Amino acid sequence: MARFAYTAMSMDGRSLSGETEAADENGVASELGRRGLILVEAKRLGAATGAGLFARRADPRAVTAFLGELSLMLKSGLTIDEALLLASEDLKGGLRDIVRTLRADVLAGQSFVQALQRHPGTFPPEIVAMARVAEATGHLDRVLAVVVAQRQRGHILADKVTGALRYPAFLLVAAAGVLVFFLTHVVPQFAGLIGDSGQTPGSMVATVLALSAWMAENSDLLGGAAIAVLSGGLLAARVKAIRDGFVRSATRLPLISGIWRLRRTALFTTNLGTLLSQGVPLVEALKVLESVVGVDGEALVAAVGDDVRRGGRLSEALGRVDLLPDVAARMLRIGEETGELATVASEAGALYEKKLTERLDRVGALVGPIAIIVIAVVIGGLMVTIMSALMSVNQLVS
Repeated sequence: MARFAYTAMSMDGRSLSGETEAADENGVASELGRRGLILVEAKRLGAATGAGLFARRADPRAVTAFLGELSLMLKSGLTIDEALLLASEDLKGGLRDIVRTLRADVLAGQSFVQALQRHPGTFPPEIVAMARVAEATGHLDRVLAVVVAQRQRGHILADKVTGALRYPAFLLVAAAGVLVFFLTHVVPQFAGLIGDSGQTPGSMVATVLALSAWMAENSDLLGGAAIAVLSGGLLAARVKAIRDGFVRSATRLPLISGIWRLRRTALFTTNLGTLLSQGVPLVEALKVLESVVGVDGEALVAAVGDDVRRGGRLSEALGRVDLLPDVAARMLRIGEETGELATVASEAGALYEKKLTERLDRVGALVGPIAIIVIAVVIGGLMVTIMSALMSVNQLVS
C-alpha cells in the first residue's frame, strides 16, 4: 500500500483535499467513490520524480519519437510488452532505462497508465490523461498517434520561438566579446601614448582609459566571476522555483509579453481541442492544461478549472480571468454553445499558431537590424573617442 495526497470534488461542487492509502490511483478513486467523492488528482507521497539538480532527463523529442514508434508497433498487432521491448532496443541513455521500467511494470500487472504515472518528468499529464482514455476505449495506437502529432507541432512552435530569439542573443554575446577585447587589448596599446603626451584627456576618453586599465588589472577576477556566473546560471536553471521566477519576470517585458501571450493561447486552445477530441472530460482536460500553458498561466487555468468543477460554463469562467485574448474566448464560447468545443478549440489553436509565427517573423526582422545598429554605435563610439584623442596628440606633436 502507498500513501496518496488527493484532490476531490463532492457532489455539491466543493473541492476537498486529503491523504489516503491505496495500492494505486485507481484504488484512491474507488475509495473516494465509496465516500461519494469524485477524484480530481492524486499524487503518490514520497515518490521519486527525478527532479534533482543532476537528474538525467529524457529529451522531449526522443520521447516523441518513441511514442510514434510505439503507436506503429501497436497498430501492426504487437502487444504492449512486445512493442516496449522492441522500442527499447533502439533507445539510448535514460529513456531506454525508463522504457524498460515501463515494460517491467506492465509485466508485473500494472496498467500502461499506471506505469506512465511513475515518470512524470518524461511523460507529462496530457499524455497520461489521453492514455487513460485510450485504455478505456481500446484504441491506444490511435491516441498515441494523435499525441505524437500534437507534440511535433509543439516542437515546431518551440523552435520558432527560440529561433526568433537566438539571433539577437548571438549578436549581443558577440558584441560583448568584441567590447571586452577592445577594452583589454586595443585600448591599452594607445593608453601610454595618450598619457605621455602631457595633454589632459577629455572625460569620455578618461573614462574609457580608466575602465580599460581596471579590466586589465582584474582580468583573473573577471574571468573567475564570469565562470561562476555561468555555472550558477546553469545550476539555477535546474531549480524549478528559480526558473519559474525568471520566466515570470521575462514574460513581463514589452517585446516578450505579446509573444508569450500568443504562445500561451496557442498551447491552451490546441491542447484543449486535442484532449476533448480524444474523450478526455473537460474538468480533467483543464487540470492537465495547468502544466501545459506555463508558469504564467498555471494559476489562471486552475481558477477556470475550479469554476467549471462547480458547475460553471467554460466561457463564463474564461471571462473572469485574463487568460486568453477576446477573439479566442469568443471562439470557445461559440464552440461550447454549439456543442463543437473540441473542433473550435483546435481551429482557434491553428489560428493563434499562425498569429504567433507571423509575430515572430516581424520581431526577427526588426530586432536583428536594431541590435546591429546599437552594437555599431557602441563600438564605433569607442573607436571615435580613442581616434579623436590620438588625433589631438598627433596635432600637438606636429
